[in-house]
Amino acid sequence: MTRLRPRKGLRGDGGFFTIWLLGLCILMLALGGVSVDLWHAFSQRQQLAGVADSAAVAGASGIDTKVYYATGNVVLDPNTATARADDSVAAQQDASSLVGFPAVSFSPDKSEITVTLNGKCSLFLLGFLTGQRQLTFHISSSARPQVASR
Repeated sequence: MTRLRPRKGLRGDGGFFTIWLLGLCILMLALGGVSVDLWHAFSQRQQLAGVADSAAVAGASGIDTKVYYATGNVVLDPNTATARADDSVAAQQDASSLVGFPAVSFSPDKSEITVTLNGKCSLFLLGFLTGQRQLTFHISSSARPQVASR
């Protein structure tokens, strides 16, 4: 019985391909984890932006009716507008990333309301890589009341 011997010119890869493939898999898993973290943060920010938008629109409906009926000018009543904006934020289901209370401000002529919200999002794999476990963001939304034309 004759044994087959490998040719002198051919050698094995020494496990290089296996190590390379293992490293590629680990890199793909890490990249996937980072992308999931970033997508989660983007989603949380978008949800909070929707909350801020709806609060600004709700606050813009708080016009001062006395001024409107007396002069025909549309200005906001700060107390009513702030209460409506706060109620809108409290009624939202998507406000899980909200930190603190909304900050409500008005333009000098009280024709526009601005609602500012602060939010946070926990990071997982990206937190391990950067050392920052939470991402914070500040969102502002403005609205002004509109008068229907007759």
